[in-house]
Order: sequence, then structure tokens, then C-alpha cells
Amino acid sequence: MFGYYENEALDIYRVKRLEEHSFEAHIHDRVEIVYCFSGSQCVVIGDKEYTVSEGEAAVIFPNVMHEYKIGRPESVKETRAVVIVCKASMLSYVFPDITEMLPYNPVISSENVSEEMARAFLKVWDTDESAELLGWTYIILSDLLKRIPLYPRSRLERSELAPRIVSYISKNYNKPLSIRYLSEKLGYSQSYITHLFCDRLKIPFNVYLSGIRCDRAAHLMKTTDMSLSEIASEVGYEYLNTFGRCFKRRFGTTPSKYKQGLSQK
Repeated sequence: MFGYYENEALDIYRVKRLEEHSFEAHIHDRVEIVYCFSGSQCVVIGDKEYTVSEGEAAVIFPNVMHEYKIGRPESVKETRAVVIVCKASMLSYVFPDITEMLPYNPVISSENVSEEMARAFLKVWDTDESAELLGWTYIILSDLLKRIPLYPRSRLERSELAPRIVSYISKNYNKPLSIRYLSEKLGYSQSYITHLFCDRLKIPFNVYLSGIRCDRAAHLMKTTDMSLSEIASEVGYEYLNTFGRCFKRRFGTTPSKYKQGLSQK
């Protein structure tokens, strides 16, 4: 599972992956760049599903819903990829239209990935310094944006409901959310929102919300000394036993065993 929350406080960070990964549909105000050194990674950007193969890159613009999926089972252990996640505000001086435009095709084929861009991705893989990472990201985006045609984001794309709902949940996951609550807050019928989750996001609302909460809980276990009761309350669970059931469905183990395993590493 690719945890968006693992570095949420940072303006820019990169994630190394040695296998294909999955993460539910989500949205944020960041630019996300994926590059596969080997293997492949399946990613849904907006309404379309793409496979980023060896030597290829993909760029996800801010406020665009996206999702990572596991592709062919035989390819899972073959993939080596890097993901850069950077706040749009850090790029706005150099790329002022980054939030107002969208690419016709977000995937850059291996033929269009220059040697300079490929070297920059290698540097991104190696560095742990945020300033250096930002520099290489500038180089990658400068080259990348020359190779993908862009078009202005329409009013419809800016106001689409699905990204609004996903964004709202990501910011308010610890509140007592429900389909009824979202309906009252956003002004759409409960049946419409329910249909939206099943048809567009391909996941029931309760499962989606539980996944967001449990991923956040796992992050807190890794990075804080909070008790399980405190963590359960922090991520929106009123009862500890409910948190335990949801967490086990998510990770295949109880919160206490998960936390114990972290202390043994």
C-alpha cells in the first residue's frame, strides 16, 4: 500500500518502489511524477487507465483524481519505480500554468524520455535531500512539459463532483462522515453520491473511508508514541473495537500486532 500520509508534512518527497503497488482513488494539490526503471505500474488518471512501462514516465497534475493498481500478477516483483510528490506552490514560479492546464496524454513513452531526464530520475532515486530533489524535479518537469501537449482545464473539470468528494474526505476523514453527511454538505442526493462511489470510484463509501482512516492510523503508529485508543479517536473511530475490526480487514492483522511488529524492526 502506498501511503499518501507517510510524508504529508513535506513540501516535496519521493517514494522508492521495488514492486507494483496499489492505492485507492485520491486527489491533492500536488504534482505527482512516476517513472519506471523496470517492470510496469498501472495508474488510473482521471477516467483513463494507463500502464507506465519500463523507461516511461507519467505526470499527474494537481487536483486530478488518480489511483494506483496492481497489474499482471507475474509483474509484481519485477517493478522498480520512483514517485515524486511536490506541492504545486513550489513549482508555480517556474511553471505558472501547472494548476490551470491538463495533458492530453499524461504518459511519456520511453522514446520521448531524454537521456537527461532519465539521469535526473536516477539522481532522484539516490538523493535524500529535499533541496536537491526539488532541483532535479525542475529539470524533469522542464523536459517533460516540452513533450506533452497541454490544454486549458475547463470549468466542468474544475467543478466535477467526484474530485470534490475525494478531496473533502481526505481533509475530514476524522469527522463522523456518512453518505447522508456528504449529501447535506455538498447538496447532492444520497443515492447520487452512493452511485458515484460504486460507478466512478469502484469502491463502496464505507470501505473507502475505512481505508483512508486505517492508512492514517498506520502512519501514526510508525511516527508517534500515541496509544491505540488515542490513534483510533484521532482518525475518527469512536470505539476501539470498531477500529480493530476495520484495521484487520485492511492490513490482515490487529492494530496491537501491527504496532508490536514495528517496535521489533
